[in-house]
Amino acid sequence: MAEKDFSPLTQAVVRGLNDKLYEKRKTAALEVERLVREAVACGDMKQVARIATILTDEFAVSHNPNSRKGGLIGLAATAIALGKHINDHLSQLVPPVLACFCDQDSRVRYYACEALYNISKASRGKLLMFFNRIFDGLSKLAADPDPNVKNGAELLDRLMKDIVAESSSFNIEAFMDLLRERIYTSNPFVRQFLVSWVRALDSVPQFDVIPHLPVFIDGLFVILSDDSKEIRKMCQAVLGELLSGVKQYKGTVSYAAMINIIALHSQSTDQLIQLTAVQWMKEFLHLAGRRLLPYTSSMLAAILPCVSYTDERQQIHDAAMAANQLLLSLIGPDDDKVTAADLLQMNDSSPNSCSTPTTPASSDTVVEESASVTTEQSMSQASPPTSPPPEEECLLHLQSVVDILTVQLLHKSVETRSAGLRWMLHLHLKTPKKIFILGTQLFPVLLKTLSDTSDKVVLLALEMLAELSSSHAEQELSDLCHPSDQQKLSGEGGNGPAADASPASPKSVAETSAAAGTGGRAATEREHGSAQGPSTTLRRSLSGMQLSTESVSRLAEIVLPTLKSCGSDSRLTIFFTRLICSLLSLFSTDRHLLDKRGSFIIRQLCLLLHPKDVYCALASVLSQEEDLHFASVMVQHLNSILLTSGELFDLREEVKKTPTKESCIMFSTMFRSWSHSAVATLSLCLLAQAYRPASQLVRTFGDLDVTVNLLTEIDRLVQMIESPIFTHVRLHLLEPHRCRHLVTTLYGILLLLPQTSAFQKLHQRLQCIPTGIAIADTDSTLPMNDLGESQVQLLTAVDFDALQKHFSELQARHTLASRPTYRRMVS
Repeated sequence: MAEKDFSPLTQAVVRGLNDKLYEKRKTAALEVERLVREAVACGDMKQVARIATILTDEFAVSHNPNSRKGGLIGLAATAIALGKHINDHLSQLVPPVLACFCDQDSRVRYYACEALYNISKASRGKLLMFFNRIFDGLSKLAADPDPNVKNGAELLDRLMKDIVAESSSFNIEAFMDLLRERIYTSNPFVRQFLVSWVRALDSVPQFDVIPHLPVFIDGLFVILSDDSKEIRKMCQAVLGELLSGVKQYKGTVSYAAMINIIALHSQSTDQLIQLTAVQWMKEFLHLAGRRLLPYTSSMLAAILPCVSYTDERQQIHDAAMAANQLLLSLIGPDDDKVTAADLLQMNDSSPNSCSTPTTPASSDTVVEESASVTTEQSMSQASPPTSPPPEEECLLHLQSVVDILTVQLLHKSVETRSAGLRWMLHLHLKTPKKIFILGTQLFPVLLKTLSDTSDKVVLLALEMLAELSSSHAEQELSDLCHPSDQQKLSGEGGNGPAADASPASPKSVAETSAAAGTGGRAATEREHGSAQGPSTTLRRSLSGMQLSTESVSRLAEIVLPTLKSCGSDSRLTIFFTRLICSLLSLFSTDRHLLDKRGSFIIRQLCLLLHPKDVYCALASVLSQEEDLHFASVMVQHLNSILLTSGELFDLREEVKKTPTKESCIMFSTMFRSWSHSAVATLSLCLLAQAYRPASQLVRTFGDLDVTVNLLTEIDRLVQMIESPIFTHVRLHLLEPHRCRHLVTTLYGILLLLPQTSAFQKLHQRLQCIPTGIAIADTDSTLPMNDLGESQVQLLTAVDFDALQKHFSELQARHTLASRPTYRRMVS
């Protein structure tokens, strides 16, 4: 068989290139270099091509590893010999070398790195035509198990970075495609390799990496979670450098394409990732401003949980608080522009609708759902760099923000829940009309928050409920609607401003006030409904959490006109009636909440709204309550708050002062509800200086079931009489000729009491009355003008006969309702 023709290579050169000894292969390579130099000097490029072909076909792709090594060293020698003429032969020299990057023999891979290094030094920028394949090979060699191969690859990698840095034709867009394909690798060496390339390109002024951040920013945050401290430190430094670049070249940054990625990593359990992501978000908010408003919900989902961090996560807390303040400052009046779609949404679910929406998913569920979205998916969904969105697209998406805030109210941290509520208050301040439209969604969530264990959270929830209840947005929205839509906007039952002003309203304020001034019973019936009250269905609806639209509408027909008649000048919305009804429903179903937090909730509500509005509304609704036991308990709580709370000082003074038409209506309203509790009714009469009705009430106590609870309430009343609240009552004892009924009332209380400490206290107090005058006036019947001025006006303005009859009837119902209970206890 004829030998192969290797000319111009001699047989000695061929044997040397195939030899297993490195020194012999090197000697043969030097001979190859000499032959190539001679051919170049003679201009015989065909000879050079012939040599390169032999080295490739007969050696570099041979099955013999020694031959492959000889071929690689021969190709490297050829590249050195070609010098500046190498560019025409790169297509022959580079592909076989790259093919050896994946060779099974580690020494072959090492020689491939060495060969390509020599080719790169000779060709410099011309080699970039093979950059994609070289980069792919280097990314694999970076994880090579042989340290010598890795060292050789690192030398080649540094040379390639130098070549890229000095090149003006490097295609950075094509490089980003390569980076995108490899950024999610889990190999630590490849990660280190990729991060080093990002840093290298970012350090070259002619390459603008910042516009391409959306391509690899998610991958960098994933690499930041690597177990290697060295890689984490390196990645953190690169992210810091990139953030500095963002600040410097903010005009070329695609914030919108990255903000959701940053928000996702801000929820990481890794502290370093979370801190870095929150710091990026803070800078984005500072630089991009209102352009990020459409992404407020995703940012809030990341920021709010971080505000609760302390101790080792204090840095995250500080960065999150700064980001939160920046985001709050972006909300402005432009975000409260109401569109036709908003008005349609309001009409479809008017504030009068009281059906409870679907309860939002728990925070745990949301976290699980967020965690299920892989970083690869978020990266694939990230949009490419785009120009800043137009101004009309930079508006706040309030519905998604409210959805996130309602979820955050379920967070285990008090600080996070408080921050969510403060956001709601801020949104109401800046966008009152849009928040009012979403009030139906917010209302049940806020009401549920009243059961929170934190006073701070409860107070913020009450503040938000009070804002919805007294918002001016209802009238503004009503003005925006078509006249045919105003009835639905203000409430189907006609409870909004338009309905109040309507001349067709069946219970107008003018009618109520005028009739109340006559002191007739008809006025009382118009204020509180007919003698029979609303239907049983309406009454029973107050005992459950599900309040129908019809129920609240009908109650609003009672509550809102009554408030006007009582002199209220507050602009209250349909949400106020719903708040009162829902609050009573909540107390009815959760007696523990009523006992533990009821006083706090009502007192704070009286601070946020006018105490008279709150108490008159509560009294109006309680007068329709079918659950007599709950009504009695609720009245006792309200009465205790009225008599002891500093927040209700103004209301007590209004009850005590010289009666006006409005205060008489208020007294009548409260009396009808207070009648659920005999002792509470008596204390109300004493506070209002209605001593004649009080003495008549005491005489009826003998017809009641004198239970332990009743005696306990009387005992508390005696203690209250001795308190500063009833100082004016005790001083009236100095004028027994004008306050004979007061003396009779106190003696009646004394005779009802067993001989306890309360009996002794009251007995000692009555002994202080000028005895002679009291005895002399005991049997006398004083004319009306002998009574005090305030008593005369109150007795004239209020139909106490009707109120007394109402009291007796209601107490009889309580007696009947309690008897089955006694039978069950006995049986």
